Amino acid sequence: FPSHDIGGNVIPTGKTNYLYYNEEGMGIDPHIDNAEFPMNVIMMLDHQSDSSPSALVLYPTDQDPVRIYLKPGELIILFADSILHSRERMKENEEVRIVAFGFQPV
Repeated sequence: FPSHDIGGNVIPTGKTNYLYYNEEGMGIDPHIDNAEFPMNVIMMLDHQSDSSPSALVLYPTDQDPVRIYLKPGELIILFADSILHSRERMKENEEVRIVAFGFQPV
């Protein structure tokens, strides 16, 4: 998990989300995370798709949206309370399982 080399000094918030998407159209609209997930470590557990897979999308203020395609076992560390992000809508026959861990900078 995050260390001072990546995100500064952090402590776990004790909050974890397990997200399972298994129906066409499921996803998360663009949002900023709350105080339980100011630094969000998102790990891809499984992603099955018959066609082009959906992505995690980041919306940096100074550039076009960035699509992230994590493979199972990969993770991203995101300052989720300061960058707009979303999960694209699931397509037909697509399934995603992720877990997100909350950390608080100190």
